[in-house]
Amino acid sequence: MAQVHQDIHGSVRSDGDVTIDKTANMNGVDVESLAKTVEAVANDPPLGSFEFRCSTQWKEGAVVESTFTGHKQNGVNSDRRVPHRWGGDEPIALLGKGLYQGPTDTLLHSMAHCLTVTLAYHGSVKGIPISKIVIDSSGIVNLEGFLGLNPRVRPGFKHVHMQVSIESPATAKEVADLFNYAQGLSPVVQSVRNSVPIKFNFNVENNGTPAYSEDDEDRHGVSYEGLINTVEAAKSDPNNVKAKFFARTEWCGGAQVKSTFEKCEIPANSGNFHFRDEPLVLVADEPAVLLGKDSGPGPTETMLHGVGNCISVCQSYHAGVRGIPVEDFKLDFHGDVDLRGFMDLNDQVRRGYKSITVHGYARAGGQTDEELLEFYKQMPNMSPVCDTVRNPVHVTFGLNHSGAAATTAQPDQ
Repeated sequence: MAQVHQDIHGSVRSDGDVTIDKTANMNGVDVESLAKTVEAVANDPPLGSFEFRCSTQWKEGAVVESTFTGHKQNGVNSDRRVPHRWGGDEPIALLGKGLYQGPTDTLLHSMAHCLTVTLAYHGSVKGIPISKIVIDSSGIVNLEGFLGLNPRVRPGFKHVHMQVSIESPATAKEVADLFNYAQGLSPVVQSVRNSVPIKFNFNVENNGTPAYSEDDEDRHGVSYEGLINTVEAAKSDPNNVKAKFFARTEWCGGAQVKSTFEKCEIPANSGNFHFRDEPLVLVADEPAVLLGKDSGPGPTETMLHGVGNCISVCQSYHAGVRGIPVEDFKLDFHGDVDLRGFMDLNDQVRRGYKSITVHGYARAGGQTDEELLEFYKQMPNMSPVCDTVRNPVHVTFGLNHSGAAATTAQPDQ
């Protein structure tokens, strides 16, 4: 398991309606830097406009690698000297190699990371010290939608639950009020709770490769027999392909978290857990301009990776079933967020992604140019994570404060 440095303290920012206590380093936050950041964005609102990006390269089967090179703030580019890179895969139970977390895992992580940062930053603003945050996130996906077997079944999550534990010397009411406030400000949580428009542009190159034959078992890294068996299992009993995913996210101070992925449950709620040989642990953070230490990609970036990984899996698996040999596939994401919403500086600003643009490239064969282009245009519609982001999801919360259950409220959409 990865080692995580926990001696972090970052800078923060938040809403302009609160008098900011400039006590240094509360919750790993330099609160004086918070005040300067809030004041700068309040005086010059375009400074709150960010474009986050992610480039996802398909490798084989369900395996991808995403690169996070940086962002734009108010149109000004900022590149990392060394980009962050994350792999993506599916568990062995879903025909992957189990090398990395899956796309649904990543989305749960992104939501929890973003909510954690929101709690830590705004807790500092309100003078609420926090010593520990742990979020256990889970959700069920009915893979009938992903497999295209039932048009009435949406491919993505219908419901995500986030169980949050906070340790703080503050009163139960103070912690509950902070928690209920943070739910409505978290950009990634709000992106999932509300629909985000995603525009796709595909450039598809036909390499002239003949279609797979019935004897081709290995189809660009995925088992044809496994694919067919999965489809048949779904047809015999749709409950066979309901899968439940889990992520545990632990706050490490400031904007840094570590998320652990150790299992999935297929069928969902059956008690049939599929455990990794070893739990997978990932470290994530915020960039310096967003007052983190940049020890890993931010939650708005990893959300894009989750979408890219999921669409890559879709095209790989569906191409395998249809006999389409895939040589190359890549997606480049650009997403726009106005962080005045996160800072609570303007009630009219959307608190999440405003829009996401995706440029896709594919090189494959086995069909005509027109058939290949139509095939790739359909892939986002089959993707569970893309569907989750493009269509509203019911997100519920539970809260424990220092070991005792606390009252939570559902924020306005």
